[in-house]
Amino acid sequence: GVADSSSDAPNSGTSRIFYGDNFLSSGGTSGSRNLESRNRVDGELTTASPVSNTLASLQITVSCATGSSWNSTNSKCEAIALPDLTFENITPITAIVGVSTSYSATLSNTGNASTVNGFSNFFQVATSSGGGGTITDLTSATTTALGSGLNRTINQSYTLNAGTFSMRACADKTNRDDSGTIPESNENNNCGEWTDIEVLPAPVVPTVTTPTVTNITSSGATLGANVTSLGNPASITAKGTCWTVNIGEEQPFNNIPTTNNSCTPSATGMVTGIFTQLKTGMLPNTSYWYQGYATNHTGTGYSSVELT
Repeated sequence: GVADSSSDAPNSGTSRIFYGDNFLSSGGTSGSRNLESRNRVDGELTTASPVSNTLASLQITVSCATGSSWNSTNSKCEAIALPDLTFENITPITAIVGVSTSYSATLSNTGNASTVNGFSNFFQVATSSGGGGTITDLTSATTTALGSGLNRTINQSYTLNAGTFSMRACADKTNRDDSGTIPESNENNNCGEWTDIEVLPAPVVPTVTTPTVTNITSSGATLGANVTSLGNPASITAKGTCWTVNIGEEQPFNNIPTTNNSCTPSATGMVTGIFTQLKTGMLPNTSYWYQGYATNHTGTGYSSVELT
């Protein structure tokens, strides 16, 4: 309530209390209400009649705060039901350099009303962690209306090169300068937090070169090769040589010696460099195709195929 004992008040000199509730002070829909004057006796409010024979009243014009409107029936400002669109963090948080990756983020309506209409959203990419560096707005997309308390996943494909990057998604906007089309209870939380993306080197199988054969006998030979790169990840789990019997003048595609054929793993360390190993159990007067191999978590790399 508002106390008024000024000389302009009814019955000047007698304290009055003007009753009212929920009057807010910023822009919005306006309304008015007549407030009845009541006597105050010994510090307590009473329902006694005014001291004069005329009922005193005061009309106040009220401007409701943003997010509320004037209810003429209840003569007060009441909250307007509005949606509130937010994005959660981006997943996944890793990418392979030069490979297109599908990123996703959960879009939620945490407000107390549906958006009614569809709206736009877009992703942003920054060239440093936490949204630092140069920020690029990716092409926007549209989604259908989203009800109160509901959510859905929004996807965006993008290819990152080597370096450090971060990403986030923004709702009800086509770009950073767009103010949006959906009235919301909070217009400042449409963009999610920046998510750092770790860009990993492309996976590569080991590199193996220079297959060799020495010490040929009637029942075997010493075969070898050279592992020149461990690939990516840079750790090999096996290496050795493979061979198959030559069944024609040219090596047939389905008879290339691989780890699906006769192979002997090397007992030497899983490192780069030249290795050799003795092959036994070969047939006399028979030609063989052979090649070296090395395997990491990406796959198996082979040398060229040679004939002996």
